[in-house]
Amino acid sequence: LWAALVALGVFFALHLSYLSTLGAWLEQPSLSTIPEGRGSWAEVFDRLYKARRASEVNARRLEENEARFRRTISALPEGIVLVDAALQIEWCNPVAEQHLSIRVDADRGMRITNLVRDPAFVDYMTSASFDEPLLFRPLSGPGLALSIRVISFEPARSIIMSRDVTQAERVDAMRRDFVANVSHELR
Repeated sequence: LWAALVALGVFFALHLSYLSTLGAWLEQPSLSTIPEGRGSWAEVFDRLYKARRASEVNARRLEENEARFRRTISALPEGIVLVDAALQIEWCNPVAEQHLSIRVDADRGMRITNLVRDPAFVDYMTSASFDEPLLFRPLSGPGLALSIRVISFEPARSIIMSRDVTQAERVDAMRRDFVANVSHELR
């Protein structure tokens, strides 16, 4: 009976030791420091190793996908600004930085209407009526004409797209002038 009690005590102490080791590892899980065990504990630690490895692989893939997505959005010829419901900047691409004279690193969390202070832009953004794009001539870029469109894609987020339409505006102005001159000459 005493031998059985001692064996049971050793068995209990061994399991407490493995539980303590597992608890310490769970505080700072790492593939390089995963504990080893015997019996059923070896299987538990092996499954933890596989789960942790799969988690790290998935996290790496997610980071790569996010980086690829950001590179893709940054390569677009349109400016893209991601804002929340309060119009605070969450992210933007380099084209939007140029178009709207904002810096994502310095201006993240700021209201875009506080940074782009043109009354037409502020009225457009606060109106919440985005059926038609806004033709916008920023004060920071003389001669620059932008078409601003807002797309709501979540209840609390929107995308502000800016497209440089300066050349199209010049061509349209030249066409109007030509038609006016021809009309005048024909009269």
